[in-house]
Amino acid sequence: MVKNRHKIIFLFSFILFGFCLNSILISVNDFQTIDYYEDNEIEGFKNLKFAAALNYSDIIQNATTIYRLFDSINFTIDTSYDFPDADQITMEIQFSNKSIRNYDMDNVTTSDFYYEYIPEYDAPLGFQKVSFYIYNDTQTLLNNHTTYTNFTIKTNCMANFFLDGLLSTEYYINDTLEAELIVNNFNYDNDSKTYEFQWDLTIVDSMDEATQNNLLDLKSNVNYFTLLIDNETFQQVNKIYYLKVNMTDETSGKNAAAYFPFNIKNSNPIITSEIDLSPDELFRTEEFVVSVNVTDLETAADELTITAEVQDSEGQDIDEKILGHRGDNLFTIGFSIPSNRPAGTYRVTVTAMDKNNGNDSKLAYLDVKNNFPEIHNYKINGLSMNQSISVFYGRSLVFSFNVSDKEGVSSVKVALLNENDEWFNITREYKGEDTEITIRTQDLISGIWYIYIYVIDIDGAVTSLIDDYDMAPQGITIVPDVLSNYIPWIVFISGLSIGVLIGIGIIYTYFKLKIIGIQPVSAEKKTIQSKKPIKKKKVKTKKIDEDSKKKETVEVKHEEAEEKEGLPKRKIRRKL
Repeated sequence: MVKNRHKIIFLFSFILFGFCLNSILISVNDFQTIDYYEDNEIEGFKNLKFAAALNYSDIIQNATTIYRLFDSINFTIDTSYDFPDADQITMEIQFSNKSIRNYDMDNVTTSDFYYEYIPEYDAPLGFQKVSFYIYNDTQTLLNNHTTYTNFTIKTNCMANFFLDGLLSTEYYINDTLEAELIVNNFNYDNDSKTYEFQWDLTIVDSMDEATQNNLLDLKSNVNYFTLLIDNETFQQVNKIYYLKVNMTDETSGKNAAAYFPFNIKNSNPIITSEIDLSPDELFRTEEFVVSVNVTDLETAADELTITAEVQDSEGQDIDEKILGHRGDNLFTIGFSIPSNRPAGTYRVTVTAMDKNNGNDSKLAYLDVKNNFPEIHNYKINGLSMNQSISVFYGRSLVFSFNVSDKEGVSSVKVALLNENDEWFNITREYKGEDTEITIRTQDLISGIWYIYIYVIDIDGAVTSLIDDYDMAPQGITIVPDVLSNYIPWIVFISGLSIGVLIGIGIIYTYFKLKIIGIQPVSAEKKTIQSKKPIKKKKVKTKKIDEDSKKKETVEVKHEEAEEKEGLPKRKIRRKL
């Protein structure tokens, strides 16, 4: 039983191993099949592995040296032996100035490809390298691009430009262009062919024969000339113009044109004077005028754009304006400094620009000052400031102000100085004409106090009125309160005196009436008539009969009438 079990395990392991090995072999076979397909697929588009080099024997060229304009070089590639599947060939020229250009060759026969290269007038001179790319009809590169040929380009026409004896191709209006032209009848080294050139010189604005404008005709067959650059001939600046050399070979009758460029640049406008600021020192809210002189060679003065920009002492832009032309290249404009800008040194930048965007600029500096506040008047307790003022101790001093400042008043201050060099100061924020400062005389001592008035603006500038200023009062006198300690006694004594007098009067009246009430009737009083009617007065007496009461009343009347007539009481007393 044990042996059978070992056999079964071994058989099962062998079958499992065979299954795993078979799977691995199938996987490897599939992987190789996929790789082979992909290689064939890539090879169908671009086969670099089996690309061959182009043999030099398959390259045919008719020359190794050529001259610009009048010569050409021909290249022919024979693909019949090495590249029978060639469908297209591109010729690449690596010029001596490191530039590269490609040219498609013409398929003249089934296996021959041809191209004629004619160097332009500005083709680089010297040694040039040539190579070829061969493609089939699926655009697959067939050669490995390792075969090169070469040729040399020469010239029989060359121009050099000068400015003040130095080589230059850039000029400004009123400059003088000097040109040196070299035209030679060169011939090939191993050829008897020669040239016989005639040439005409013109100035044109383009190389396009169909659209170019002939600006100026120069002499023919000359090797040196000078030309003044002026506005009439060269009306556009920042533009390239050309010296056109129209050459004709008298031997062959062939004609070609060579172009040599030069640049006419724009002359920037020139601010010929310093910036005039009038005035160059002022207060805020005041005006100043900016003036400059500007010229330009190409642009008329009235076509120039002159701008002035003002920046405050903190570098913030205030305003920018265009200056007006006043004639004789003079430009001016006026500015005003806003009241809300800080005082300090301001920068004025003037920029001149012509119609061709040429520019020039200059700087100037302006000193902007703060306007000091003004004190128009002030009052104390409603009294004008040029009056002498005395105030009793205990009353308040109310100061009202009429002040102003162009930038704004911040606060007002009243300072009082007494004869003992003691100060009393008080400051209030200024809130307009209704601003008042109240000072209690209880906070001061009696005597003379001199007034100092200060007005502070938002920049901290101070204007003051002091005691020696003609608008300020010389001082305020505070009258001491000397009666305050005696007022209770005065009131007491006065009240006592009035009470005593009133008491005496009452007692006198009482006894007088009492004496009159007991007097006998006098016959003499009956005969005296009063000059004026006297109102009856009620007299309190003891109760008696009506006849006695009437008699007493008549007697009283007579007695009063006698007193008014000035009768001496002494007689009355005698009668009594």
